[in-house]
Amino acid sequence: MNKIAQYLNEHIVGEVTDKVSVRQSLSHDKSLLKILPELVVFPRNTNDIRKVARFCWQLAEKGHTIPITVRGIGADRSGAAIGRGIIIDSSKHLNKVLYIESRKDSFVHLQCGTDIQIANSALEWYSLFVPFVGQLDDRMTIGGIVCGGYDGIYSGQYGRVYDYIDRLEVILANGDVIESSRINKHELSNKKGLQTFEGEIYRQLDGLIDDNKDLIKKIADSNDKIGYSGIVDVKRKDGSFDLTPLIVGSQGTLGIVSEAMIKTVPYNKDRSYVALKVDSLEKAIDASEKISTFGPLLLNIIDSSYFSQPIGDFKKYVILNNGETDDINFRYLVIATFNDMNKKTQFKKIKKIRKILSKEDIAVASSIEYEDQDFLAIQDIIENTIVSSGLSSENHTIVLEGSMVDVGKLSELKAELVKLEDKIGYAIPFIFDYQTGRISVSPIINTSSVSDKQKMLKITTEFYDIIKKLGGVYFSTESEGRWASAILYNKMNSDIIDLYENIKKIFDPYVILNEGVKQPAELRTLIEQLPR
Repeated sequence: MNKIAQYLNEHIVGEVTDKVSVRQSLSHDKSLLKILPELVVFPRNTNDIRKVARFCWQLAEKGHTIPITVRGIGADRSGAAIGRGIIIDSSKHLNKVLYIESRKDSFVHLQCGTDIQIANSALEWYSLFVPFVGQLDDRMTIGGIVCGGYDGIYSGQYGRVYDYIDRLEVILANGDVIESSRINKHELSNKKGLQTFEGEIYRQLDGLIDDNKDLIKKIADSNDKIGYSGIVDVKRKDGSFDLTPLIVGSQGTLGIVSEAMIKTVPYNKDRSYVALKVDSLEKAIDASEKISTFGPLLLNIIDSSYFSQPIGDFKKYVILNNGETDDINFRYLVIATFNDMNKKTQFKKIKKIRKILSKEDIAVASSIEYEDQDFLAIQDIIENTIVSSGLSSENHTIVLEGSMVDVGKLSELKAELVKLEDKIGYAIPFIFDYQTGRISVSPIINTSSVSDKQKMLKITTEFYDIIKKLGGVYFSTESEGRWASAILYNKMNSDIIDLYENIKKIFDPYVILNEGVKQPAELRTLIEQLPR
C-alpha cells in the first residue's frame, strides 16, 4: 500500500485501497472511456470526504495535485464518474434514506450514495416517489442524479430535477461543508462577510454575475445545460441568491454533494402501456400527437434499427414479433406509459386510443393483452443495447443523449442521420421523447481498428453539428460529461467558456474536483481513454 493510502486509512473511518483489482473495477462507468485511478476511498460519513478533500487541498497548495472524483454506482454515460487520482465511492456506505417527511410537505432526506430505486421503494410505503431518474432502468444514486442534472425520463410530466431540491449539503474543494439553499439579500450580505472559503465564493460569484449580466442573459436564452449554465438562476431580480443551480449539473466539479433534501410527489404503482408499430416517421409523429392528448407519463418514438443491431442476435421482444417471427417489419415503434391513479381510467384511455388508431389501420398492443414487463423491456432498449454489445469485446455502444430538437425537425434529423450512416457504415438509431423533444442515439461500433475508433469521434462531432443545424439544444436534460465536452467546447462562444472557467476557479482554484470534466480537452487525450 502506498504512503497516501496508508495515511488516509489512519485518519478516516472508512476504507482506502490501492489494490489493482479494485481500481480496475472503478476505472470505467457506462461510457466508452476508461481511466485507472490511483486510489479508491469508501467513506463511511461526511467527515471522511471532508478529510480527503482537505488533504488534497493542502497537497495542491504545495504544488502536488491529486484530483478527486466522486461516484455512486457508476451509471453515468458521459465519462464523468471516472478519474486518474482518487475515486470516492459513495455507494458502499453512504447509501441511507435518513428521513421521510410524509405529512403536509413531503420530503425525503438522502445520503449521496443512495440508489434512487431503493429510495423510491422506501417511499412507496407512503405512496410517494422522487419523480426523476437518470435512465430508464432507474439505477442511479441521488448524488449522480443531482450532480449530473438529470431531469430524467419523467420530466415531460414533472419538470426539472432542480425544482425538487429543497437543499443540499455540499463539501467544498477545501473540505469545508456548506448548506446550499436560496437566501435573501440580508442573508447574502452575511455570507459575503464571512472570512472563510464559503464567504470568498459568495463574494467572487456575486461580483462575477454583476459583471456579466448580458452574457448570462445570452446563456439563459439558449436553454443549453452545457458548462455551468445554472449561473442564470443563481441571483434573481429580488436579490435572492442560491448556489444550488450551479451545483446541480456540475458533475462534481464545483463541490461534492453529500446529502440532499428532496421533495416528493404522490405515487401510483399501477401503470399501463401502449405500443404500436408504424411504417413511417410521419405516421409515428401523427400517432404520438393523438396519444399525447390523453396525458401519458412517457411517450417515445423508437427507431426500429435498435432491434436489428447486434442486440437482435441476443434479445427478443414478444410485443414486436407477436411471438411468431423474428422479422422486423416496421420502421418505428411508438410506446406510451400511463399512470392515472385509477386503473380503470388507464384502460379507458387505451380503448379510446385503440379506437382512434384503428381508423388508420394501426394495431395497438397494450397492457390489456400483454404483461407490463414486456413493455418495460422495450423501454430499457438503450440499457439492453449496452449490455448486448458488451457480449462481444470488440463492440461498444456510443450513447449520446440529452440533446433536444423540435418535433417539427424530427424528419430532417432522421434524414441527416441517414447521411451520416452512409458515411460511417453503421446504423444510428434514435429514441425521441415526444413530450420534451429529447433525442438519444446509441449506435454500436466495432472498435477492433483505429479507423473505427475515429468513427466514434466522427459520429459524436457530426451528431452535434446536426443538432445545431436544426436549431436544437446540445444538452437540455442533463450535463455533457467528459466525452462530449472535449468536442463541444470547441464549438462554444469563447466569452462563455471564459465565464465558465472563472466559475470553476472560484469554487476549485487548484482544479482538484473531477479533473477533465466540463473543461476543454484535447481529442488525443480522449482517444487514449477509449477501449483498446
